[in-house]
Amino acid sequence: MTSSKQLLVTPAHLTARAFKRLLLSLTLLSVMSTHLQAEILNIAATESFEPYIIHDRKGWRGVDIEINRALMKRLGFEPEYQGVPWTRQLAYVEKGISGALLTVYCDDKRAFIEIVEEPFYEVRISLFARKDASLNISSLQELPTHARVGVVRENFFGKHLEAIAHIETAYTHDTPNLAAQLFHARIDFAYEEFIPFTYYAKKHGYAQQFKELLPVQRYQVCTAYSRTYFGERTAKLAQRTKTVIQQMKKEGVITRILDQYAPGK
Repeated sequence: MTSSKQLLVTPAHLTARAFKRLLLSLTLLSVMSTHLQAEILNIAATESFEPYIIHDRKGWRGVDIEINRALMKRLGFEPEYQGVPWTRQLAYVEKGISGALLTVYCDDKRAFIEIVEEPFYEVRISLFARKDASLNISSLQELPTHARVGVVRENFFGKHLEAIAHIETAYTHDTPNLAAQLFHARIDFAYEEFIPFTYYAKKHGYAQQFKELLPVQRYQVCTAYSRTYFGERTAKLAQRTKTVIQQMKKEGVITRILDQYAPGK
C-alpha cells in the first residue's frame, strides 16, 4: 500500500517544465483569489468630460479615471463607473446607490458625503496668451482696453469677464475651438482651466504656441464617499484613502498621469 508520504510531490520529483507549470498555476490561483476578494464599488462620475473623464467604445479612461483606478486597486476595490449628470451623481450617493463620487471640490460641505482630505490635484483657472505676447499683469482688471477674451460659454467663470467693462467677452462652444481661436488670433486671450486647455493645445498641435499669462483661481479636487453606503466604515475608509493618496503622490503616480494629459501641470 502506498503511504501518504510517498504521494507528496516536491520540486525534486518534477521535471523543469512541470515545475514551471506548477508555479504558473499557483500564481494564477493567487491572482484569481485577489480578484475575487475585491469589493465591487459603484462610483458616480460625469459621463464624459475630456480629458478628466473619457467614456467611449474603448471604455473608461482619462485623468480622473486613471487616478481613481490606481487608488481603488490599492484599497482593494473593483470600481464600476456610473456615468450620469452631476445632480444625479449627488442623488445616487445620497441614497447609497453609489458608494463614492469620482471627484468633487474639496470644500464641498454636503452632509451625506465624507470628503477624503487629501486632494488629487489642483484645478487652475488661468488666462492664456500667444507665446509672443509681452503683457505682464497681476489681475484681469489690468487687461488692455478693448481686449478680446475668449471663454467657453458653459463655464461658470465666464462671469468674471463680464464684470470687466473695458474688455470684450467672446464666447465659444468648447475648449478645442477656444484654443483654435487664440492660435489664429481671433481673440487676444483665452480664459480656461489649465488641464483641458493645455491638453487640447497639445492634441491639436498648438502646445508650443501659448503661455499661461495669469493664474486667476485655484480649486482643490478630492474624492468622497457616501455615508449612506458605507455607514460606520466611512470615516475609517476616508482616513485610509488619505494615506494611500499621500503614498501615491510620494511615488509620483499622480504626477505621471497628469503629465500624460497636461504636461507642466
